[in-house]
Amino acid sequence: MHKTFREFNGKTYMLDELSYFGLEKSDAEKRKAMIKKSGLGARCIKKANGKYVVYREYTGDINEEDGSSLFRVG
Repeated sequence: MHKTFREFNGKTYMLDELSYFGLEKSDAEKRKAMIKKSGLGARCIKKANGKYVVYREYTGDINEEDGSSLFRVG
């Protein structure tokens, strides 16, 4: 599966596979809370279609990932 990465404030985040096609806001917030309980950072982003996706903090090296894309966010 293609992996999508984003940088937020100098940290790298990977798109959470369970939210790939978008979630309702309440489901995205639950997923974000579950990720944070595991000790990783998480971000919820609203997509243009009104659905939400969750990005979780990624601690590995994205250069070692096949089929990945990095999007820089200011």
